[in-house]
Amino acid sequence: MLTTRRARSNGPAFLLGWLVGLGVVGAVVLLLADPAGASEGAQPATWVSWLKLVLGVLLLLVAVLCLVIGMKLIGDALGGLTP
Repeated sequence: MLTTRRARSNGPAFLLGWLVGLGVVGAVVLLLADPAGASEGAQPATWVSWLKLVLGVLLLLVAVLCLVIGMKLIGDALGGLTP
């Protein structure tokens, strides 16, 4: 995208799209979290803590999967040698 002739306009448009997208997702999450009872007084609800724990474990699993796949690809690129 940045190596094209229109890179000067593509770069800022891409950045603007990302910022608008993040803003929309953030607004939707905030709108959905309020009626869902995400907080009990000044503390987060119990389900919020469990959701954070589950999402963290899922991210760790994805990271391990990416590491394993990456190591396999590197090994294949080196002719069967593992780094």
